[in-house]
Amino acid sequence: MKGLKDREQLYQYLRMHQLESVFPESLLPHLTVYSFDQGELICSQGDPALHLYVLVKGKIKIYTTSAEGRALILSFKTPLEVIGDIEYIRGRDIINTVEAVTPVHMIGVHHTRLKKYGSDHAPLLQFMLDIITQKFYVKSNSLSFNLLHPVEVRLAGYLLAVSFDESDAQFKGQIRTTSLKDVANLIGTSYRHLNRVIAQLCAEGLLERTQSLILIKNKEGLRRLAGHHIYEKSAKGRGEIMVIGLLLALMAGSLIGLQNIFNSRVNERAGTWATTTLVLGLGFLASMTIGYLFEGKQLFALQTMQTWYWFSGLIGVGVVVCMVQGIKRLGPMYAVSIVLTSQLAFALLWDSLGWLGLTKVPFTFKQLIGVLVIVGGILVFKLGGGRQARQAAVKTT
Repeated sequence: MKGLKDREQLYQYLRMHQLESVFPESLLPHLTVYSFDQGELICSQGDPALHLYVLVKGKIKIYTTSAEGRALILSFKTPLEVIGDIEYIRGRDIINTVEAVTPVHMIGVHHTRLKKYGSDHAPLLQFMLDIITQKFYVKSNSLSFNLLHPVEVRLAGYLLAVSFDESDAQFKGQIRTTSLKDVANLIGTSYRHLNRVIAQLCAEGLLERTQSLILIKNKEGLRRLAGHHIYEKSAKGRGEIMVIGLLLALMAGSLIGLQNIFNSRVNERAGTWATTTLVLGLGFLASMTIGYLFEGKQLFALQTMQTWYWFSGLIGVGVVVCMVQGIKRLGPMYAVSIVLTSQLAFALLWDSLGWLGLTKVPFTFKQLIGVLVIVGGILVFKLGGGRQARQAAVKTT
């Protein structure tokens, strides 16, 4: 850590991030711009908290360490971010370890000066309150991401976060193979499983592993896998993504229901195999045309993958045939409900057993309850429909 004596740079950062009104004028002489090198620790978990820092340039990594020495990544941060705010308010030691991923500049002020000149300055208190509330939301979601996302997604997000900085196009970080045990701890997996995932991503053309380094070969492919940096999403960004995801899922459900009705009507006139040919043939033409319009020749830039993945389209024949026949015999509501239940149950089975290249997910009682609730809903619909039919028959007689 180095303190920079250039006051003009300090005021430039304050103007750039609109912090001029946040700090009281009496506190400005006590603000200092500190410089941290890449990989340097800014603060360590359990150390006394002496300074409040405001990140104004670069990228930092925040992680927590258990009593057994295992580390877990919480998030990566870019400007504007505050370090030491909770510790200042609560008067306690550093909660999490913070490390510079890129060369970093931070505006720092000692706690004693902050208490003397800024403890009753409303704009500063409001600023810290906004930052702290966002931190709790982000931390909660970060821990959820570590639990819910498969290892390949967490690894992709981590690699993108430590290898690139959107505010500094010249920065190119590197992951050394000697640090993979630390990476495994940070993203919450075992060293052995991490190596398996790296080998898988290398086979898919996303990464390249040399004797000493892990190199990113396909940044865009890795970005698609990571879902745009899961460790760096802001609370607002995650909320927007969740809303969009819910809307798309609702739209997909309505389109599936609509398509099934269309398929059953076509089947009444053309037969099962003609219906299947029409559905999959039109789907092929439409997806090929739209894909070419949006992606151009990149549509045909196929990555290395297992040979048997190429035949997944054949499964679609069975999907359409079985769906059409099921709707014909049961009606759309019962057929679709049973299909969704079967889909959920088999997905749960394959996840639990780790089949088909999936990351093995431990089976939980909550997952079983979810499947049983859906089955119960189908039985309620079915029994309710049967009761209404019997009552209608009694009235007619």
